[in-house]
Amino acid sequence: MRTFRLILLLGCFMPVELSAQTTLFWDVNGATAGTGTSGGTWDTSTANWTTSAVGDVSPTTWLNDGSAAASFPLPTDGPGTYTIDVASAVQAPGIGTGSVYWGSAQGVTFTGTGSITLTDPLITVESVTTEFNVPLVSLVGLNLDVSFAFAGMLRLNTANPDLLGVTTISKGTLVYNQDGALGPETTGNGIVIGDGTLHFDKVSGGDFGYTLADPIAIWGTDEFDPHISIGFEIYASRSVTLSGPIALEEDAWFTGGPLYDYGTAQIISTGVISGSESGSSHQFEKWAMHLVATLKMTYVASQVG
Repeated sequence: MRTFRLILLLGCFMPVELSAQTTLFWDVNGATAGTGTSGGTWDTSTANWTTSAVGDVSPTTWLNDGSAAASFPLPTDGPGTYTIDVASAVQAPGIGTGSVYWGSAQGVTFTGTGSITLTDPLITVESVTTEFNVPLVSLVGLNLDVSFAFAGMLRLNTANPDLLGVTTISKGTLVYNQDGALGPETTGNGIVIGDGTLHFDKVSGGDFGYTLADPIAIWGTDEFDPHISIGFEIYASRSVTLSGPIALEEDAWFTGGPLYDYGTAQIISTGVISGSESGSSHQFEKWAMHLVATLKMTYVASQVG
């Protein structure tokens, strides 16, 4: 039943795995072991990469032929965050960022005038927060996976990236932070939520009203119920309309956030919801202090539509 519904919603989608390839590790402190503590430039001419996972081999330039995955370990010389300046059009089969340093606000931010093309959709996030402020280009979708399901967060801060295919949130939180953050809504696109969260917010803060027409398939496990959530902000008016079909293959939560002062945040589904006993149109709104707006939708194996 699960496979059948996914095919109906998303076409001939199969889960993807990052194929074997060379991995280059970010390293700005030469042949000294470790990564150093700073960011730097990612282009095709700056030697900020090493083939050694422990950083004890002299850095080289980036291989921009699509054969090398990019790994960005968090600084080994102490806790902190760093910024990668993407200065040209670069490509990689996949991207991995760091590991959690408990108690610190570590993370990696990608910014600059260039762009990143993914030739394989896997982005692995182990750092607390990874942010993309540069255009992402992918013809094969996007697959977010994290080692720590409650810690990994990927923020898509660039409006209208060129992402085609299925966006899969295997684990962690994908933050839809701009209108059109998942790219054009075209045939063949879709969203699959596993043991993760699709969260709607706005990078600059304030009001927003997003409409997302992509079909959504929810297939979380008993380990962690999938979530679709929206962030509250003081006095802000916020809404997300999900106009595409939603297939529930597991229990799911549609969740607001803590309301610190007056404001609204609502998620509305106008598409057909299958596997749910809650009907086909859902909306919530809270106006009181310190409330969490929550709607749980329960998967019913024998029910469709």
